[in-house]
Amino acid sequence: MDRTAAESACPNYVMRILDSLASRPDEVVVKWRDQSITAGEFVRSTVAATRRMQELGIDRTHTVAALSASNSPTIIYTRYAAHLLGARLVHILSVNANSAAESLAESQQVDILNEVSATLLAVDVESLDVARRLRDAVKGPLKLATYGSDGAPVDADLSAGDTNDDGLPEPRPIVEGDTATIIYTSGTTGKPKGICRSYGSWHRETVGAMNQVKSMNLGPSGYLVTIPLSNAGISVDSVLAHEGVVLLHEQFDAGRVLETIERERVGGTFWATQHLYQILDHPRLNDVDTSSLRLVMYGGTPISPARIERAVERFGLIFVQYYGTTESRRISALTPADHRDKNLLASAGRPIPTVQVVIRDPETGADLDANVPGEVCVRTPGMMTEYFLDPVRTEKALRDGWFHTGDIGYFDDAGYLYLVDRLYHVVKTDGIKIYPAEIERVLLLHPAVTRASVIKVRDADLRDSICAYVQPRAAHGDLTSEELAEFVAEKMSPLHVPAVIELVSDLATTQFGKADAQALRQMRGA
Repeated sequence: MDRTAAESACPNYVMRILDSLASRPDEVVVKWRDQSITAGEFVRSTVAATRRMQELGIDRTHTVAALSASNSPTIIYTRYAAHLLGARLVHILSVNANSAAESLAESQQVDILNEVSATLLAVDVESLDVARRLRDAVKGPLKLATYGSDGAPVDADLSAGDTNDDGLPEPRPIVEGDTATIIYTSGTTGKPKGICRSYGSWHRETVGAMNQVKSMNLGPSGYLVTIPLSNAGISVDSVLAHEGVVLLHEQFDAGRVLETIERERVGGTFWATQHLYQILDHPRLNDVDTSSLRLVMYGGTPISPARIERAVERFGLIFVQYYGTTESRRISALTPADHRDKNLLASAGRPIPTVQVVIRDPETGADLDANVPGEVCVRTPGMMTEYFLDPVRTEKALRDGWFHTGDIGYFDDAGYLYLVDRLYHVVKTDGIKIYPAEIERVLLLHPAVTRASVIKVRDADLRDSICAYVQPRAAHGDLTSEELAEFVAEKMSPLHVPAVIELVSDLATTQFGKADAQALRQMRGA
């Protein structure tokens, strides 16, 4: 990676957060497992980690890797300490925004550590055995630092402080173009790809989110985090910078989430689409007091309009749907007010004010008119700078200052964005472009369907076709493939009817709750 980025100074967002925390040292600001961490304790932990890293020589030329129990507060301390020193930060636990469950095999974690030439691996004691195996497996020297110790020697104890650790550290000068984070995502090939975001990008998006939280006047209510901190970081930063309490769950559990909302008077959270479904289907939903909720963000995968309509009926106009990518961050939003109009529930909302969005012909690059599908291309404050060590992929995705999302969508006459499918999912039939995701959304409109996955498969003769896998609702065991074929033909056209519609009792999913397209293709031998 080119380390001769523009030497322009950039403010350090971490100091803004620490300054806020230092002004209210006795208030509880983080809860995790059985721990209640005050603002003063949080600051002292961050300062101690920063000083220990500084003693190890960490600066802007180094990469710090974080590995801790799922959504442990030590992950936040590590990021803040690394960013106070101008270093790069990489998470090597989870690679998916919708799940806090561990998803990377140790071999993949070793590959990432080698790829980024990590200098320091910061871990909690719970992860120490894994960390030692990783250190022994990497090619280059890797220092190991822990929060606490099991008695065995390590290079540093990041939690070891002294009486002087009460004061805030003097942050290193931050360079606008330096890489702040490398976030690995699973993508579609199975090999994690590293997405780089600069300090300037991180700072702009973080400050924007802080101002947004301040304008919402959420007050000291709790913000519940059930997705990985590697993806929820900016929301956490925004809450810590103001009056809120961050409630950290290691993974999503609908029953525990509902119980926590009632007990802690949670004011805000994010639910991936499948999480929202689990909440709506939970048997105790109507027995729990959720009146404290004032903001629920959701997204990640397409949602059934009927399901979000049901959610609004149950919780009120508190929902914001965000469409975005790891590379670009948030692109558009469907606001709480938009949820009043049932006709808008299938849309991805309007572009966020700080974001530019155009729809372009994927073949010619020409801008397209309203209601004409094309590739969604964006410019955002939080946009990535590159794919790590992958100039070919970077050049394809970033052209003339625009990020090409690979999503097909269109604007309606009122400026609302509708997503159709991924560019590489398109199937051409009799000269017509067929988008599997559109068929999937139509199938979800059928009252007897609870889940559906529509995929493109290619046979030995390189012919593409559409196959649908549908999970009926329990009360509709008499649903037939023929009925669904007629439904799709009526709602769309006969050309849109999948070549195969298979009813399944339990739709194959990944550990992230998404339909496992790869497993479904293997079922068809494609």
